Amino acid sequence: MLRNKRMSLMCTFAFVLVACNVFLTDTKLISKIDKAHPNEALMSRKLNKIVGMMDGEGNAIQGVIPMSANEYRELVFDPPRNYTIFVLFYNDNHICDKCQMVLTAFNKVADTFLRLNTKFDKEANTWYMPIAAFFVTVKMSEGYRNVMVDLDPALPNLYYFAPSLSLKYNAFEQMDKLVPEYGIFHEEKIPWWIEQKSGIQIFLEGEPSVALSNLYYIFAISIMVLFNVYHLGYWETLVNAIKNANYSYSISVIVVYFLSGQMYNYMNNRPVFGNRGLSLMSLVYPGSRQYGIESVIIMMLYGTIIYGIIQLVEIRERQLAERLRNSVVQQKVFSGLSCVYFGFMVIQFLFNLKTGR
Repeated sequence: MLRNKRMSLMCTFAFVLVACNVFLTDTKLISKIDKAHPNEALMSRKLNKIVGMMDGEGNAIQGVIPMSANEYRELVFDPPRNYTIFVLFYNDNHICDKCQMVLTAFNKVADTFLRLNTKFDKEANTWYMPIAAFFVTVKMSEGYRNVMVDLDPALPNLYYFAPSLSLKYNAFEQMDKLVPEYGIFHEEKIPWWIEQKSGIQIFLEGEPSVALSNLYYIFAISIMVLFNVYHLGYWETLVNAIKNANYSYSISVIVVYFLSGQMYNYMNNRPVFGNRGLSLMSLVYPGSRQYGIESVIIMMLYGTIIYGIIQLVEIRERQLAERLRNSVVQQKVFSGLSCVYFGFMVIQFLFNLKTGR
């Protein structure tokens, strides 16, 4: 009875832990605009409420707007929309010829779009734009050199620009087809729109580090160890538990953990079936349609690992119980295995901190 209760408690705790970890790994996007009127911009996080807010010279009203990944997805992927949005991905730490072409293309499109659509109201003596437009520049960190871009011709008021090798559609060809009047792209060292007229600038920070996520697992294993040791009051058995544990089970769990992690990384960063535009997992850019599927896979992965550890412990306890009929030894084995896994997670945590992952 005690074993069943303990099993249920640990499984429930593990599931809650993994679920919390998945929700906490939502990509955070911090949207930053540099100049005036920050209070007006902060009044809303919804893009369609701040789109088209232009001053008399056609410049976007600027401020600071925090925006989560879910809000970004909602704004970008929810048609129909009553505005045009241009999204530019760039990385100033990784400037190359192709990156410069993308920056120049965005600059040209933005400049031409305003020139063609901004009109002057003689009575009010001001400039205005009948067609609401929003220019978004996403500054990628060093780890976001390849950004998967989903250019959908069915959404003519959404345009992506990115210095990426993993384009679902060719950005330049699509722009030529959709907006042919924009003409040939010209080289410019500093795109004018990046400095002066970007409606919003997003700094893509990415997901929380793996090291941060591992803290939750370290905490979980600690609770499991304390629960089992404290229940019978055998604090002095911790040292002996490490000596008495069967490390073959621990090694097996660690190997499975590493292999599953490598498989996840491979699926996350490599195309599937030789198709550059499709990936089973693609958290590398905001707005990923596979985000929900990935969350389920991650929960199943870590849930299975934790459940497998519990199963291995139960098997070992039963083997020793049949041979020795000693509950104290059972307790030592469980505590020892938990300590080994706890130590492994601590080592991985420190390694991830050092490597910056």
